[in-house]
Amino acid sequence: MPDEFYFPTEESHKVAYQIGVLCVVWGGVEHLLNALLAHHLDVKDVSYTEIIMGNLDLKRKLAILKPLALINEKPNRYMRLEAALDFIDNTMRPERNKYVHDLSLHAGNIHPYFI
Repeated sequence: MPDEFYFPTEESHKVAYQIGVLCVVWGGVEHLLNALLAHHLDVKDVSYTEIIMGNLDLKRKLAILKPLALINEKPNRYMRLEAALDFIDNTMRPERNKYVHDLSLHAGNIHPYFI
């Protein structure tokens, strides 16, 4: 079915594919963060987990996860986890948002796919 979608150029097809791959991989990152947050919240009922996670954006999840991990983790492990969470929040998240949401993918020009 995706092959039936019209792409004005070969480049636009590649860009759309790459954005799709990025979204799938990012979904895996969010899934792992949700699992980690649920673990630190000690939530056993999946329906509660879905309610909590479904109503928090990624930035809020990270803001909640850090102090919980500080309480629950050994200092050495917390330092590594904090560094990873900071990298996700300050480096990966903005880059992901840029590629998924920005229209100007080529030096300030609107990509032909989006015209």
